[in-house]
Amino acid sequence: MILRLPAATISAAFVFFDLAAFIIQLIGGSMAGPGDSPEDQRRALNTYMGGIGFQQFVIVVFVGLCANFQSQMAKLESQPNNSGSSHGRRTKWFPLLCALYAALAMITVRILYRLIEFSGGIEEGNALTTKEIYFYVLEAAPMLVALSTFILFHPGKFMNGPGSDMPGVFTLLKSKLRGWKREEKSDTHELLPKMSVS
Repeated sequence: MILRLPAATISAAFVFFDLAAFIIQLIGGSMAGPGDSPEDQRRALNTYMGGIGFQQFVIVVFVGLCANFQSQMAKLESQPNNSGSSHGRRTKWFPLLCALYAALAMITVRILYRLIEFSGGIEEGNALTTKEIYFYVLEAAPMLVALSTFILFHPGKFMNGPGSDMPGVFTLLKSKLRGWKREEKSDTHELLPKMSVS
């Protein structure tokens, strides 16, 4: 748990935020075409850039949660176990966390490129929109590095063994509902003897 939030809740929230950012970008991208007025094009670009900016904000928050997780794990590993030595399990999670940091850094490069590219508008003189080399170096290459990172450091290599599977959102909701039903039943059983006595 990070900040008292279970992993399934955090993952569901960030999938939702990423989907929301994608929808905002999609709306901005479909708002205006090449034949529309400069004002409509600017409004569409601003909406699109708002979606990209929101995506970057979500990444910054996620990196903060990752840093919190890293701090918790470092504290846990510094505590001695039953044999008196430290836990020494850094190799299990640290390479995967570094891969995640690297992928998020590459996505940030792509987002910053897009923000800078569209902040100048779509004009003939804007080299970022007219020359393909910028696209290949600042968008395609970072995405290739981000994908390759998880090929080299696949989560399946590190997250294995008992307790490694992360429950989905629906599994989490079902277990919460079962817990609430158990609490209601126990409350009912506690009330029944009191009612019979009176």
